[in-house]
Amino acid sequence: MNKKHKKMGFFQKTILAITDFRFYPLMLKIDSTAAVIGHFIVFMLILTGIMAVSFYNLAYNGINSLLAEYDEKIPEFTLTNGVLDVKNQEVYKVMNDFVIVLDTNYNYDEISKLEKYEEYDIYDNRLYINSDAITYEADIEIAGKEEAQAPQQILLNQVSGDFNKEILKQYILEVKELNSSKVIVFVSLFIATFFVYAFSKLFEVFLYTIMTSLVATISGIKLHFKNYVKIALYAITLPYILETISMVYLGTITESAFIVSNLLAYVYILYAIRAVKLDAFILIMNNPNKIKKSKDGKTVIGVEDLDKTSDETRIDVENTDEENQAESKEENKDDNDTQN
Repeated sequence: MNKKHKKMGFFQKTILAITDFRFYPLMLKIDSTAAVIGHFIVFMLILTGIMAVSFYNLAYNGINSLLAEYDEKIPEFTLTNGVLDVKNQEVYKVMNDFVIVLDTNYNYDEISKLEKYEEYDIYDNRLYINSDAITYEADIEIAGKEEAQAPQQILLNQVSGDFNKEILKQYILEVKELNSSKVIVFVSLFIATFFVYAFSKLFEVFLYTIMTSLVATISGIKLHFKNYVKIALYAITLPYILETISMVYLGTITESAFIVSNLLAYVYILYAIRAVKLDAFILIMNNPNKIKKSKDGKTVIGVEDLDKTSDETRIDVENTDEENQAESKEENKDDNDTQN
């Protein structure tokens, strides 16, 4: 180990976590738990930032499309004292998974109780424009299951001033060109994406941590629990990048992307544990003076971290490998005899 190992930057660690399994035993020695958690937070910020940029572009492309066909698509309306009145009541199918329901004969609570309201549930994204509110409903597919998100609503009685079709068009054009509005939209999308995506992954990382401990136990090694957390937080690097690609290009994490992501995470965990075990065997062969016996009869290897402020990393190897240890000692003895 040398000083350059401590100076690995964020992107270097990210690339090594994907391309080189030897990085995992090295990381256990040079990275504190706080440093790995910090790496994970930065990683999530970058991924959600990429998603937010994608959502931002989709939003502004949608606004541009709306303005291009504004006169044809938007019916005559008036908004007076918080009450919306539209001349034509319409249902617009924007895309296969997006519908706009325009009906000001009812308020939102009333239309949500009508039988015809249920037929729009086949769409993942629904925008309801009613006499009292504009409401957006969305179903997000996670792990192959659709989960309804909390509706986002603009109450029309909170809108200051009165509007009609022409006034609204001029207002949209003015707001669209304001840099401050662009910043507000992007920041809002970024914060919402981070809390929805990043925090939804915390439970998933916990499951990966448990999986890491099980794989380690089956493999015959035992680590501190914090080291299982470290391995899990780095093992998700490529899987979560693939999920981000799916979100950017398809607008959702598809079932196939979710399955591939999980399989990749398990593969990385398996080979990371394998690399840690191999590193332990190398230490046995090269550092026989560090070998001790624990009370339960296991072989214990003490490996001091490069960072003296951190706890000692300990790896327990099952006695099923005693033959390898005996062979190593015999080889060391032969080498000493040769030198003498």
